[in-house]
Amino acid sequence: MAQAPSNPDEPPQSAAEAPGLTDASAGVSAADPIEQMDEQTGAGAGSLGRMIAVTGPVALPLRGLLHVFPALRRPDYARVWTGSLLSNMGTWIQNVAKSWLVYEIAPPGQKTLWLGIDAFAGAFPTTLLLPLGGVLADRFDRRWILGISNALMAVFAILLAALFATGHLTVGQIVFVSVLNGICAAAMVPAIQSLLPQLVSHAELPNAVALNALQFNLSRAVGPAIGGYILAGVGAGWSFGLNALSFMAVIVAMTLLPRPAPTRRRESMLGSFVEGWRYLRSRPDLMVIETLVFSAGFCAAPAMAMVRAYDDDVFGKAADAATDARRFSMLLAGFGLGAVGGAALLAARSGRGPTPWRAIPIFAGFGVVMVLLGLPQSFALTLALFTLAGMSFIGAMNRMFAALLASTPAPIRGRLSSLHVLFFSTGLPVGSLYAGHLARTIGMPNVFVFYGVIMMLAVAGVYYFMRTRQVRYEGVEAAQAALPGEEPGA
Repeated sequence: MAQAPSNPDEPPQSAAEAPGLTDASAGVSAADPIEQMDEQTGAGAGSLGRMIAVTGPVALPLRGLLHVFPALRRPDYARVWTGSLLSNMGTWIQNVAKSWLVYEIAPPGQKTLWLGIDAFAGAFPTTLLLPLGGVLADRFDRRWILGISNALMAVFAILLAALFATGHLTVGQIVFVSVLNGICAAAMVPAIQSLLPQLVSHAELPNAVALNALQFNLSRAVGPAIGGYILAGVGAGWSFGLNALSFMAVIVAMTLLPRPAPTRRRESMLGSFVEGWRYLRSRPDLMVIETLVFSAGFCAAPAMAMVRAYDDDVFGKAADAATDARRFSMLLAGFGLGAVGGAALLAARSGRGPTPWRAIPIFAGFGVVMVLLGLPQSFALTLALFTLAGMSFIGAMNRMFAALLASTPAPIRGRLSSLHVLFFSTGLPVGSLYAGHLARTIGMPNVFVFYGVIMMLAVAGVYYFMRTRQVRYEGVEAAQAALPGEEPGA
């Protein structure tokens, strides 16, 4: 599909001139998608209508998938990708059971509050410790970081299974395990992200980033569906046990990776973090990206953490618990299925280079969908809206992360990746905690409407700022530039 120019003042590109286009029939990249990335213009140079016009779907070829997803041709990356897929599926299976149990065993009148507390407890330690995790990922063997953190999370899942089997599981214990998992995630997330450049070539890196998002959201679509049937059929104990087993997939993948060359750092850990933060603040385009990421994380909280309460408020309790569990899991799976579609489209287009400003109308569309979810409708329409919410949210978020990664100098990429996740994981738990409190006053459907309006206002504010300040995406030039205090080419 022909791609419209991002700037109406620029002449359209021909297929031969378009940077980073992939020749799927030949199976080779026409150009390095990072080396020939377009210099994206700011919002002030084009109209919002122009951005909307270039965000349409792209045809996903039914053949030659390895040409569309070249990173999967790398054996090391393929093993890590598969192991992460299985592990994340296990995590979602556990999350279905965990959310169900929190809502069921929490005291009457405090059920939505405890759902918010549990979401906050799982995300806040990650938020607090992510900067440390990013520094650790740049200093130590990432294989060991990922292997140890996955082993610990498997132990925590076994602990939940044992407590449930003996009838001693309480909502406080579930929240405590969520805190422990959040601590492990703070080490895992920067490690897996900064591991990618070791597994693929420079040209395949954008595709690897998009595929990572695809596997996470594929697990989000499949995991809740499986989790709902396991919960209804054999109980929460099996959900926890399967999650513990799934962590072995990542542990095995880590043992098969070659040992990396040792790295040495002269600056202190605090100095390393401060350097990353100062660089982020020096880039207005990256600060715009992170502002949108924080806003989206905050406003997506009801759709990501409060689905059980939404289902109960909107559709009421079914005649039997099994029907409730399946309906709940279908809504989770719908969001995940949409997220898979958004990630797959981005992966298919990853050879064209990141286009961050095209995510702005997609974020606005996500706000509209959130408002619609707060209005009365049938379950089928609600399921379709959850699917659309997942597609728009993940599609926009993936564009932002790919743009950050591709325009960041390699020596500081791990720390910038952790800061990126930090903005999202700050918005999500704060949004979850406030949503749980607000739902007790206005009801969960009105919470969706309220958060959707906030998302649209945030997009409008960022768009106005970009137009007045002429913010532009710096692209590959920034990635190739020397860091402050560093000689060019060092």
